[in-house]
Amino acid sequence: NELGLTIEEVDKLTGPVIGRPKSATFRTVDVVGLDTLVHVANGIYENCPNDEAHGLFKLPDFIQTMMDNKWLGSKTGQGFYKKITGDGGKSEILSLDLNTLEYRKNKKASFATLELT
Repeated sequence: NELGLTIEEVDKLTGPVIGRPKSATFRTVDVVGLDTLVHVANGIYENCPNDEAHGLFKLPDFIQTMMDNKWLGSKTGQGFYKKITGDGGKSEILSLDLNTLEYRKNKKASFATLELT
């Protein structure tokens, strides 16, 4: 989170705009499962100590907090995103705030440069 981007902003920048699926980064992790991401990333980190990208596979602390809370994604009902029933029985998507590790209303990500395309 060193760039200060929200979950929604990362997904906006790592989805169709760069030729990847709409699920982008964090929604894909929710579908696959955070536990799977942790297993794969830790496996690479432990088994490739001399790789030039070794440091990229060290998971941030908030991932362990999510694992401890069992926020594994779709399989547990919440991960980076959480679907709730809001006012009037309407479904609402909440997003995890990486600074507070609390869920908040989903904020639509917008980048002026992307609006030009």
